[in-house]
Amino acid sequence: MTCIKCRRKVAKEEITLKTLLLLLLLLLLLLLLLSSLFQTVGLTYLFVDRYLEYEHYRYCVPSNFSSGFASLPLAYVWVDGVENTSWPTITTLSTGDKLDGKKAYAMILPYFTTNDMTPQEVQDVGRDQLAKLYPLVGTLLLLL
Repeated sequence: MTCIKCRRKVAKEEITLKTLLLLLLLLLLLLLLLSSLFQTVGLTYLFVDRYLEYEHYRYCVPSNFSSGFASLPLAYVWVDGVENTSWPTITTLSTGDKLDGKKAYAMILPYFTTNDMTPQEVQDVGRDQLAKLYPLVGTLLLLL
């Protein structure tokens, strides 16, 4: 074989050795990239997953008891799906105003949407969309 750069004759073993070294270098770079990716994304994911599973979820209210802002504030903190009646929640703001979940939701809704809809209008649109799209999903699943 002839070397493309210097036009000298090159043995197959020399090309094989160069190819092997290049492949090893590429493998090393790939391992470094994967290690770096795991250290940034992977560890972050593991920390978030651990927090959600072992800390955050412990204080979530069961959805069959309370869902959304409208039922807030709750009277007591919930731990592991059980209302802890020895741990009351704070139901007033530092200004002395009573917390009102319905009012708070109506106030923050415009921040998260691009329109001036009321909470009831948003719920109605959501229900209408579900009524239209849910049957389509069932049809698509049957085709798969």
